[in-house]
Amino acid sequence: MTVIHEPIIRLAAFIAVLAAMVLWETVAPRRSRSHARIQRWPSNFAIVALNTGILRINIPIAELPDPLQELKNTKMPILAV
Repeated sequence: MTVIHEPIIRLAAFIAVLAAMVLWETVAPRRSRSHARIQRWPSNFAIVALNTGILRINIPIAELPDPLQELKNTKMPILAV
């Protein structure tokens, strides 16, 4: 698997789980619905998009302290932060 195919695999997994949940909710609901799906799902998809965006920003930022620490530990004053 290459990095190029990673977004396609993630999207396919998301769609598969979403389809399974839709089917499950339709076939065996745990309780009666008080709101229609058309009212609930836009906010749920917005939460998914927001979480994805936050993770895409935070994960690269979380990797920064290690290289910055390496720069501080170097003996070359030009690179020291």
